[in-house]
Amino acid sequence: MTSSVNTVETDVLVIGGGGAGTRAAIEASRAGAKTVLAVKGRFNSVGVHGAGATGVGLSEAGAFFYFDPKTGYPLIDPDEWGPITLEEILELDYQVIVQVGLGMADPKLARVMVQDAVSQRQQIEEWGVEIHGDRLRHHGLPLMAALGRHIQLTDVDVREEAAITDLLVHDGSCVGAVGLDFQGNTIVFKAGAVVLCSGGDAGLYRHNFHPPDVTGDGHAMAYNAGATLMNMEFGQFFLSTLPAVTHPSAVWLFQPGVRLKNGLGQEFLPNYLPDGITSDEVFAARTYQPMFTMANVSGYADIAMMKEVLAGRAGPYGGALLDLTDPSIVTRSMYAEGWLAKRGIEAAERPLEIIPARHCSHGGPRIDEFGRTDIAGLYAGGGEAASGPQGADRMGGHMLGSGQVFGTRAGRDAARYANENGADDIPADVVEHGLERIRSLGTLRGSVRPREVKRELRRRAWEDMNVIRSEEACNRVLETIARIHDEFTSRLTIQEPFDRVEAMEVLNMLTVAEMTAKTIAMRTESRGGHYREDYPEQDDAQWLKSISIRKEGDEMTLGTIALDPEWRDRTDELKGVSFAGGRQE
Repeated sequence: MTSSVNTVETDVLVIGGGGAGTRAAIEASRAGAKTVLAVKGRFNSVGVHGAGATGVGLSEAGAFFYFDPKTGYPLIDPDEWGPITLEEILELDYQVIVQVGLGMADPKLARVMVQDAVSQRQQIEEWGVEIHGDRLRHHGLPLMAALGRHIQLTDVDVREEAAITDLLVHDGSCVGAVGLDFQGNTIVFKAGAVVLCSGGDAGLYRHNFHPPDVTGDGHAMAYNAGATLMNMEFGQFFLSTLPAVTHPSAVWLFQPGVRLKNGLGQEFLPNYLPDGITSDEVFAARTYQPMFTMANVSGYADIAMMKEVLAGRAGPYGGALLDLTDPSIVTRSMYAEGWLAKRGIEAAERPLEIIPARHCSHGGPRIDEFGRTDIAGLYAGGGEAASGPQGADRMGGHMLGSGQVFGTRAGRDAARYANENGADDIPADVVEHGLERIRSLGTLRGSVRPREVKRELRRRAWEDMNVIRSEEACNRVLETIARIHDEFTSRLTIQEPFDRVEAMEVLNMLTVAEMTAKTIAMRTESRGGHYREDYPEQDDAQWLKSISIRKEGDEMTLGTIALDPEWRDRTDELKGVSFAGGRQE
């Protein structure tokens, strides 16, 4: 199978066509930089390769910061707080982000995210995004539509079906990248600065809410280039329906009258609850808790579901059954009910099959307030591509906004950096080194296509790095990674051009899985969405610090960083305030 090599020169290369990447490209171009946007798929294609997590459209609504006193502020109890100003809302928002981060969020980045919230909301509303209070219908689709219209007014060169595989680093600076197009041709990008906005790691897990192109590529590329990453053990699992993958709002799922059953028709939640905690208490907490967390009792519902599924007592499609068919149950959101009905899901007619599914990553390259990594000329932005604004848990409504805040900042600063430093000629040996992994695909001599190996890895990651984690589970993941690596050349085959892209995705997924498994194993405690079955308690004395990862030679080196060493539990001081969707009383 032959292929050609194409070379593209630009000031700024942005990798990833979701909300953050599109915004970074717009801002870099507006700042005067020649800009290329590389998209692993068709630009702004909804739910498939192209628009990333922003354009997935699997949730009936998304949120974009809570800041408007005129329309109400759903984060607080008005009876507790009374009238509140915009400045007070922003300060409270910052305090809550840091609180739910449980010491794992960077206070500087949290402050930046909040400070830029107002201007970002005003900007996207000017571009035609309609926000109902704090809600965007169909999650990020309206945002992608507006960004797609606006990028057409710039000189950004959008390169579709371009899968970037490795970064080029020369004399300690990022000077470009290499990749493949969907026809199997090799592309070399020479750039003054590179912005990673390639999304998170959801594609590593069998059940997830993202399009198939979100496979942790940016995390793997940053690691291989020598950047520091952190917080790879943290992320979010939301509830998904099965077999149709959707994210139904927990606000109306867990309410009086519902019953949680396994595939045998047995109610099972009480079997997994500690003494003194009832099913009603768990359901009440989970009603206002959209994601899995052990910060309150809501997490026991997700743990119980996974226990039953892994024990072989799943429903027809591999999940747990939530029965809302009792006529006394009144759906709280007619919009959500209609949204599900359009997808063939009638929760009032038959039990709803649900399962914890991967939503987003909180880990990635460590960045500063301008999106700069610790490699000169390399930037990262977006709610999932970079680490710092979010912590062990995150506030709902801040992922779409984070992408706009740090996409904007990274795009502008990358343009400044490229214009000030220019783009030097890249030595031939640097390009050759960057092409090594692509060329290694020519040695594959097996009979198994890459997508089959991806399925195997995704099943292992979902079973052992989901909401229940342990040292034993991490060892199973690491053993699977080692075996796939050992068998890679002899087992895999390339039968068509896109197999080359998927083979590179396998390699990236293996790197991300190894980083995640090793950080999970290292963090011997439970914190937020990270639950260690063998270490179920939060241990602030030992673990008020983030885990960092760097590539040193051929070794994956783990260390620690204290981002917020003075963090303490301030729940009692913030009574009447909602934390990640669940109001603390």
